[in-house]
Amino acid sequence: MVKTETPESRILAGARQEFIEHGLGGARMQAIADRCGVNKALLHYYFRSKERLYQAVLQEIVQTMRNAIDEQLVTMNPGDDIRTLLHRFIAVYIRTLRSNPDFPRFMLREMADGGTNLSELIESVAPMLKNIPIEINRRLSAGMESGRIKRISPLHLMLNILGMCIFTFIARPIVIEINKQMPLGIEFDAAFFDMRIETILDMAMHGIAADPLSDKG
Repeated sequence: MVKTETPESRILAGARQEFIEHGLGGARMQAIADRCGVNKALLHYYFRSKERLYQAVLQEIVQTMRNAIDEQLVTMNPGDDIRTLLHRFIAVYIRTLRSNPDFPRFMLREMADGGTNLSELIESVAPMLKNIPIEINRRLSAGMESGRIKRISPLHLMLNILGMCIFTFIARPIVIEINKQMPLGIEFDAAFFDMRIETILDMAMHGIAADPLSDKG
């Protein structure tokens, strides 16, 4: 289904780019209006102020990620093994960020500016995400008790996975430039991202396996 663009969605997309480039402090409502092809009065009609517009952009990112993860939680089976669970987790991040590649750049800019709005983000997402670490920890514990998974902190596992997922998009402009100088045949298409999901999953599974020849949790 093709998503219909509305003036509000166009403003949010343009504002996101302006905030990425200049941060909340440096962004200007007139510059956002020019970028979106609307008049400044329309921005104030929808969002009242630059600060409210920034919060709306942040909320849109949160809601997009929540919706994507909710879809995966609905299909989660209590009998899923650790590999299946991690595959779901990795796939939803990669595919959602592929559809919204500027999300990581926006969050990096937010952190560079002090991360003062991150608490609201965490408060919004935490209730929805709590089941994921619980389920991962449960499967890790079972695997460690059986001796098939090495003793590892669930936190460090998730940080490693998130780092690999997010850096895929942070490094994308660098890879594109390298590809221009010495062609590597890299295309950021569906096949590339499917392979990226499997590569991250394999690295995670081999990293936690007590027996490096076995990656079943």
